Amino acid sequence: MVRREDHQEGGGVDVRSIKDLIELHRAWWKLENERPLLNVTYREHFPWMWMQSDHVHGMELVLKDGSLAKDGPLRPDMLSPEKIHTQPATHGDMFLPVMPYGKIPWMEAICGITPQVSVKANSIWAGFGEGIWPDDWWARGMEVEIQTEWLDLLVEMTQYCVDHFYGPYVVAQTSIMRGMMDIMAALVGDKNVVVGMYKHPRETHQLLDRLTDIAIMVMQAQNAVIPRFRGGSVNVWGIWAPGTVTRHQEDEAAYISPKLYRDFVQPYDRKLCQAFDYTAIHFHAAHHIHGDAVTDIPELGALQYSLEPPPYGPTLSEWIPILQRLIQKKPLILQAWYMTRPQIDRLLEALPPQGLYLQTYVQEAGERYYLYQD
Repeated sequence: MVRREDHQEGGGVDVRSIKDLIELHRAWWKLENERPLLNVTYREHFPWMWMQSDHVHGMELVLKDGSLAKDGPLRPDMLSPEKIHTQPATHGDMFLPVMPYGKIPWMEAICGITPQVSVKANSIWAGFGEGIWPDDWWARGMEVEIQTEWLDLLVEMTQYCVDHFYGPYVVAQTSIMRGMMDIMAALVGDKNVVVGMYKHPRETHQLLDRLTDIAIMVMQAQNAVIPRFRGGSVNVWGIWAPGTVTRHQEDEAAYISPKLYRDFVQPYDRKLCQAFDYTAIHFHAAHHIHGDAVTDIPELGALQYSLEPPPYGPTLSEWIPILQRLIQKKPLILQAWYMTRPQIDRLLEALPPQGLYLQTYVQEAGERYYLYQD
């Protein structure tokens, strides 16, 4: 367990090595890390989160002697460019990845759905739940037509990130990689996904299998242009792994029962996991009902949950026994917006450090800082 002073009190700074961070991540994937991966950011009154962090690494100002700046006067002879501009960039216990623009629904666009910009929503939608195929798609022999222009653009953007940012930053796949249910919903509509499972299971399985092959192809195309980093790869959450990585999400699974997930989605989530060394699946709080089925996938690397507060998901008290059960099987990436320090304390005290990654924001600054450097 993590004691309160480990992430809230104590004062002082600590410079740690990138090699140590790599080994921490390596152990995390195997549920062998002795402390959790933490990225807790203090954001109150600061327009950019990198300007002030909580326990992670203070003002991020490294002095010429390798120490971190403390309160007090600052002189030019205390600074050097090579110490300030360290690489690769880290934040807390994660690397800071650069990736292709994440708001574009790349997978849906590659599968033929025209993205729709919504300025008011600050988002880009892959349709609005109606789908683009007819209701009797299952009887028409509909085929997914890959839009090579969108695929080529994604690879081009990935290569641009490598050419212009690799070194100071690691490069990762785009942050939003929709899963097979999400793509199917964009094609046939939300309603027809469920109708297909009940009334047209053979055609639904065929479509999901085809979409899995496309998803694997798109993910591998990105990986092909991303350089290996320290003998491995970094995913969108900044976690290093000693092999190939990817992530996808199954937001549409919020509409189906655990039985339907196991029957129709789990086989294709597993097929995708089998194509990569370390796959993480993203779920929202409403998907907690599928946690056991997902963590039963032998090839799954990790499960990520966004801990939206009620009414969108369980309370913290309801979450804890769920997470205690799941973390015994697979590493968990837990992301929340603002959490209070008592909530963070409670979560860290209730869960084992092995396989735990917590990313959240707080409104009270901490006093203990650390930074990773070569």
